[in-house]
Amino acid sequence: MAARVYATIADYRANTGDAVTPDARVTVLLQMASAAIDRAMIGAVYAVDATTLLPTDATVIDIFTRATCAQAQFVLALDDDTGVQGRLEAVSIGGISIRRAPGTTGQAEPPLGPQALQILQIEGALPTSPLQGW
Repeated sequence: MAARVYATIADYRANTGDAVTPDARVTVLLQMASAAIDRAMIGAVYAVDATTLLPTDATVIDIFTRATCAQAQFVLALDDDTGVQGRLEAVSIGGISIRRAPGTTGQAEPPLGPQALQILQIEGALPTSPLQGW
């Protein structure tokens, strides 16, 4: 099954105002951002299409689209797709010396961007949010 992607290039451009990043780069960013949103939503309950496993509710689709665009913009701004640069404070090549940045010990995944997290929190989409309408 192909990876789920929650936003299109057009969605990204409309949500971020970024008209200059090449489409090929945006495509990769949206794939990575969608994976980050999937990780953040582990344990969340929402209706999905049985074939694509994409959300079916218009509100959830909108939340995922906006959060994905925000996450893609965050990764682009960091210029650190793998999350490795942000984990290092210093690197020396000659004597091979690497020092972790403070606060990164134990981080297994690249961080979710603050705007993406804010969208998911405010909209009550995270699995730690109370279930509404049950």
